[in-house]
Amino acid sequence: MSLFAGIFSVLLFVFGPHTLAADSPPVQAGVSRVNLTPPMEMKVALGGYGARESKPATGVHDSVWAKALLLSKGDRKFVLVTADVLGFPPLFKAAVVERLAPEGWTANQILLLPSHSHTSFDF
Repeated sequence: MSLFAGIFSVLLFVFGPHTLAADSPPVQAGVSRVNLTPPMEMKVALGGYGARESKPATGVHDSVWAKALLLSKGDRKFVLVTADVLGFPPLFKAAVVERLAPEGWTANQILLLPSHSHTSFDF
């Protein structure tokens, strides 16, 4: 699936079939990314497996990123966040929702997707 087809599918799913109607408010989008790569001094455990499990990194091959795509249409909004990590801790999303609740966000508007990388850090 192309990037355009993927974004179009998300738009239709989140905002409904009338997303592209002429009398409909415009869909706005924003993107951002942040480098999460911890300094080597932290000796962060990697989400490895077997003999590699929970051992600290010995160097940086690739940076660890979190990326977000925010879509809004009128008063409706949705955010998709990806992160190059093994997984999120069990209460992580609840903490994110609690922090964003004063801004009008709910759990149904936030999708968190870890890449499940065994070569990135583990929470």
